[in-house]
Amino acid sequence: MRRVTIIGLLILFTLVVLINTVDLSFSISTYEIKTEGDYYMSGGTNVRLTGIYCKSLVGSDGTTKVYRDNSELIKIPNNVSNYLFKIKYTGSSNNNLKESNCNIIEYNAPLMSTTCTSNSIGSDESAYCDIYLTTSSYGLEKIDFVKLGDNLSITDFQSNYFNIQENNNSYSFIPKDELLINKKYLVGTIRVTNISVADGVTNDLILSNIKVKDTITSFSIADIKYSFMEGIIDDNSKLTTTTTTTAKAPSPKTNIEYKNNNKNESNKVKVRNIILLFLFVIFISISLGFIAVFLLREK
Repeated sequence: MRRVTIIGLLILFTLVVLINTVDLSFSISTYEIKTEGDYYMSGGTNVRLTGIYCKSLVGSDGTTKVYRDNSELIKIPNNVSNYLFKIKYTGSSNNNLKESNCNIIEYNAPLMSTTCTSNSIGSDESAYCDIYLTTSSYGLEKIDFVKLGDNLSITDFQSNYFNIQENNNSYSFIPKDELLINKKYLVGTIRVTNISVADGVTNDLILSNIKVKDTITSFSIADIKYSFMEGIIDDNSKLTTTTTTTAKAPSPKTNIEYKNNNKNESNKVKVRNIILLFLFVIFISISLGFIAVFLLREK
């Protein structure tokens, strides 16, 4: 019987340790938002507001919820993969919290990529690059970017879908007609010319400060960089090498482990206690069963 009791206590201790470990792993990973703006995030996550609160929150299903403060986590739905969480100050405040109107919108962010037909451009030589864009869930109104560096020039823009505006290495692409949502388009083909002296140095085509605007928001997209060597590595590299660099609109968020909210902590404690009680009852039942079998065997 003593052996059964010791084994039971060891099992109970192990269960308590495992429960506490699992509890830590279930700490809610959330987005902390401190200012108004448009935030791109995955479905099924949570939002914690700091210094602000959503007096009015319109969900993706069109329903409206009213909040009095920011003590409650805002749950992002999981009907689709991605959402846009829009926060706009109303100009009022309550208990030192900025009052805001909020919207949760089903949303896929835009994607951009470039594909070039060569990995090598000698001095006074050219290559052609295609710029692609996958529109967001709300189409596209404009693309802006700046070309960095003086060794490569962009000329001879061709496009079936966009008009181009150029001003001192700044470029704007405006659709000629309304574009479909979540669809990949060839923005255009550009001719990239090496205008530097023949020095054997690799020249980089860098598209920076990329801004993509649709009908409800605008995103900054990570720089796109494409490196061109001087000199041909082999006879075929100039014609056959194709490289694609894809940049996705980053999520403007701060990812934190959310452990300090009183409501959240109390809920976790309740759940943990229920699990402990449930397992304790099971353990006692099994132990009593072992004891009963042990006693009957001795009789």
